[in-house]
Amino acid sequence: MEVMEFIKRIGKMIVGSVYWSYLVRSVQEVGNTAIILIPNSAKGDENYAIDLVETLIKQKEYDNAFLLLGNQIKGIESIEIEHNPKIFSSRINQLFENGLKQFYLYKDFDSRFYYASLCEPFRRNGHYLIGVHGMDRREIFARGVYGIAIENGTNIR
Repeated sequence: MEVMEFIKRIGKMIVGSVYWSYLVRSVQEVGNTAIILIPNSAKGDENYAIDLVETLIKQKEYDNAFLLLGNQIKGIESIEIEHNPKIFSSRINQLFENGLKQFYLYKDFDSRFYYASLCEPFRRNGHYLIGVHGMDRREIFARGVYGIAIENGTNIR
């Protein structure tokens, strides 16, 4: 049974690497674009991913951001993404989401890719840091997932 599970993971990883190659070729100006996967299992982290994306663009000096939204994520279109010329979004099906996750587990394949969750992928346990040194979930997300600095709910310049 372990061999079959290993083979399934390898298959998912291959799907993820092929999808990543397709994505890099198809996204305009991908050379300096942050690509953010917001998985179906984000458990509220999608709000931080959206809220902090402009800060990510500024601090990491990206030209724009491309959000890959899990097909079960609801309500994101109503947020100001549509009115921001630097933020693009697209839905991603479960097969490609799982493939990118498995590929990311195997290797941190591109510094422009962000997996927007404190609890995933495997062994990412950011939720255990809530309250440590007074950090809240938003600050942990900013530092741990995006690698940006914020302070007391306001962005550090």
